[in-house]
Amino acid sequence: LSPKGDRVLTASVDFTARVFDACSGRCSSVLRAHRNNVNEACFSPDGQLILTASDDGTAKLFGTDGTCRRTFQGHGNVVNSARFTPNGCSVFTASADQTAKAFDVETGRCTVSFKGHQDGLQSVFVFPDGRNILTASDDCTVRLFDASSGVCERTFEGHKDSVRSAVLSPDTRQVLTASQDGFAKLFDVSTGQSTSRSMHAAKDDFFVCSAEFSLDGGKVLTASDDGTTRIFAPDTGECKRMYQVSNAVNSAVFAPQ
Repeated sequence: LSPKGDRVLTASVDFTARVFDACSGRCSSVLRAHRNNVNEACFSPDGQLILTASDDGTAKLFGTDGTCRRTFQGHGNVVNSARFTPNGCSVFTASADQTAKAFDVETGRCTVSFKGHQDGLQSVFVFPDGRNILTASDDCTVRLFDASSGVCERTFEGHKDSVRSAVLSPDTRQVLTASQDGFAKLFDVSTGQSTSRSMHAAKDDFFVCSAEFSLDGGKVLTASDDGTTRIFAPDTGECKRMYQVSNAVNSAVFAPQ
């Protein structure tokens, strides 16, 4: 969603990203420049720019009219995730080449490389103050890095398969993860320890593709390739509600309000 909640942004295996009006469902622009699948797309904090991550090994910066303004290069494999800093001046990318990178938006220059994972990276999350990032990896861990120096400050362990995503709670005290082992977990940011019962968010042999907090932190929303979206109580791990569709659900988010 755009910062105002009025536009929806999608990323597709047809090599494009698209912008839709949230009310009418009309497509307002198509972003064409990548040469392979687009894995992720997000709006800049002011909603004026769009950042994409692709299997072609690059991230790209677009205007909302679909014009490609910059290409961020340097990874040696597919780029699975790309995110803006809160001030919109830098972007962070996560790649299957086992690294994350920081790039300057104006120059396109890589300013920091983040190393330490033993397998490819699935996603990157930027802290609200821009000082740290979280990376989720196929090595079954999440790492907390200093965004300026690239130093790894903490490793979160406990999953038995690839970690697809990692996000920070609204109060910045917990890390929420989603894994291919079928569980979502909560970890203490300061200690790296698991803080509550794991949330079984997928049927056996299926993945948890994403996990998100509600704005108040009182709920956790998960998406799974078993076709379900579930709402959990984060303090107990209890599933409060489940929605079922006929195909895999790759992502689910709460509405801004």
